Amino acid sequence: MVIRKLIITLIFLGVFGNNYYKKTQWNEELLKFPQQIKDAYRLPPDRRFILAVADIHQILSGKEKGVTTISFNQQQWEIKYNSETVGTLNEIPSFSELLTVLTQWVKKLDQRHPLNLSKSDSEIPINKIFEKTNSFFYPNLLDALKEVDTLWQAGIRHPTLLKQALRALTLINLQWIDRLGIAEEFESRTLAWLAISKALTSNSSAYEETLLSELLGYSKHALKVSEELSPLDPVRLFVKRDNDQLKLLAKGKNALIETRYLWLTRLAEKEDVENWIKWVEDYFEDVRETTPILKSGLLLNTFQTSQSLPMQIVSNILIKLVTGLQSTFDFISTPFNTSKFLSQIKEWQNFFNLSKSAATKFTNNLKSFFTGSKTLAPVFENQLRLA
Repeated sequence: MVIRKLIITLIFLGVFGNNYYKKTQWNEELLKFPQQIKDAYRLPPDRRFILAVADIHQILSGKEKGVTTISFNQQQWEIKYNSETVGTLNEIPSFSELLTVLTQWVKKLDQRHPLNLSKSDSEIPINKIFEKTNSFFYPNLLDALKEVDTLWQAGIRHPTLLKQALRALTLINLQWIDRLGIAEEFESRTLAWLAISKALTSNSSAYEETLLSELLGYSKHALKVSEELSPLDPVRLFVKRDNDQLKLLAKGKNALIETRYLWLTRLAEKEDVENWIKWVEDYFEDVRETTPILKSGLLLNTFQTSQSLPMQIVSNILIKLVTGLQSTFDFISTPFNTSKFLSQIKEWQNFFNLSKSAATKFTNNLKSFFTGSKTLAPVFENQLRLA
């Protein structure tokens, strides 16, 4: 009887034992599956901050950019620059946490590559730089950055220059167009200068940090930092959505251009076409065809403006490339310089290694485009009024 039971038990194990083992093994794999899915779809930290790591190293050391890598271990992200650890982040880091890692990286590098910021600003043409920065629109801001860069390269490194560079970069971020999110390098450069300013100077950067975090999509952080600004600061009013007070401030006789531009942006966000047009006519008539104004118009998000505004922006870019003028309206009122136009085409032909036939076709297409641009502006304005 005992032998019989033993034989039956061995047969049972032979038939079902292997299946049981496989089932147990499969259950173990299933238990791993959720973690594998999580690992596969885990969102990495904001790429703009990761790019800023290399920017900071380049600015402080003067060396070519190296390689920044990230890896996820033990429920946190580890950032490395080449083989050096930069810092760690939570799985879903906040703006504050990301910026803290950058400022700590600045302090670490400054021990090896000190900026040696000067205390005297006697050599700085500060009024000239202030004037360009306060002019607000990006061509003047780029001029201000060139002034700062020239002084910086000459060894004149003062916190005031750093402050003005950061202000100019931040305001350019407000005005430029990147609907596809492919120009992260400029945003990362701005973040790098923000981190350097916070880490190495006593400058208040609340204005720039508030506006930049809002523009980069970190509204909660923007609201928090805006509390450091004065109650009537236009950026604070903008991020807090205090529209009544922002409008009142923008309509003031001595209102800053940036205040009026922030209200223009808010009108566009509200898709208030009629008041947007009126605001442009009242305060931006001379620059209504420039890219910053058209950029705010894209936020109107109407069918008519979505058709006309992009073409106007393309027109401005091509005109700027070929003639150096700022807008279609400047182009219309300026005699067309054929020799300059053909010289620019020749330069492009050599740079891009275009064949003669391709260059000729390109030239003819541009000529047709510019001929159309002579009548494009009034058509654009009529379309906008019909929106």
